[in-house]
Amino acid sequence: MPATAGAGTLAVFGGAAELVRVPSGGWSWTGAGADGASGAAEDGTRYATAEEAAAHAGAFLREHARAPVGGPRGASGG
Repeated sequence: MPATAGAGTLAVFGGAAELVRVPSGGWSWTGAGADGASGAAEDGTRYATAEEAAAHAGAFLREHARAPVGGPRGASGG
């Protein structure tokens, strides 16, 4: 996402996050993971760039991805 953009959407790991440039300066995000969990930048945190906000949003989405069919990796089917 170019630094001049005012907003954008990141869709990965089955979830999506909205990246928003805030009027007071910086970037923030809100999103929903594939498992239904909602999240946002913590405690009003603002990031210097859209890329930094996207990295934090992506980490949240990865943590809240659906487990693969058959259960979590390494789970025994027994």
